[in-house]
Amino acid sequence: DEGAWRQGSANRASPKAARRPPAAMRDHEAPTHEDVRAAQLELAEAAEEHDPERITRALARARDAGVPQKELLGAQGILSFEAQQSLLLEIEGVRASVSRLAQSVEAAEARACQAEQRAAMAMQRALA
Repeated sequence: DEGAWRQGSANRASPKAARRPPAAMRDHEAPTHEDVRAAQLELAEAAEEHDPERITRALARARDAGVPQKELLGAQGILSFEAQQSLLLEIEGVRASVSRLAQSVEAAEARACQAEQRAAMAMQRALA
């Protein structure tokens, strides 16, 4: 009987092997101490490098592994700082573009005004 064979196999296996199935089958198990330590290390390295994409991935893994909230908050703070810095750079780029556009509009208006003045003078000469 297959059920008896499985039960017998489980009894022959070491207690540790019975508790730890292969990694592919552990999706729904509680994380081990090694899982937590690996997630903490990954999170610390990502935070130290200030790499937003890596921090985001490491945060997800750390949350799943049960890393303490204090450590998650530290990495989230760094991620927030990096997002703000990126946003500030983008805003500065937009501001510079708007400034250049305003200068171009002013120059175009000045040229249009000069052209109108030349046209008006040419019209006056033609009528005189």
